[in-house]
Amino acid sequence: MKPADMVRETPYVKSGDDVPNIGSNQQFETAIKPLNNPNDISEPMQIKGGFAVAMLVDKKEPRIPEFDEVKARLASIENRHKVLDQKDANKPSLRRTSASSDKTGDSKSDDDRPTLKRRDDSSN
Repeated sequence: MKPADMVRETPYVKSGDDVPNIGSNQQFETAIKPLNNPNDISEPMQIKGGFAVAMLVDKKEPRIPEFDEVKARLASIENRHKVLDQKDANKPSLRRTSASSDKTGDSKSDDDRPTLKRRDDSSN
């Protein structure tokens, strides 16, 4: 393995984040906490699959996002859900049929079992 293959850049992380290729790791968090300036290097630490030495590339201070940022993110999520819902509209789903009483007065009949039916397009 070449040294360049061993370098992994992570996205911005905060305490408790699940870091790609590392996971949620208390040793990793403890090792990167004292890194304050670009190019600061941590002590070696054990991670799943081996060891790591972290180097700070950039640091962003936590902040409260602006309303328009949150609004745009939520609109994007909602649009993605609409697209997925439209793709799933023609897939069959399990639904219970209404229970009907048979001659013995027992409401538990074959009609009370889940049945496979197409989704109604008017529910979107």
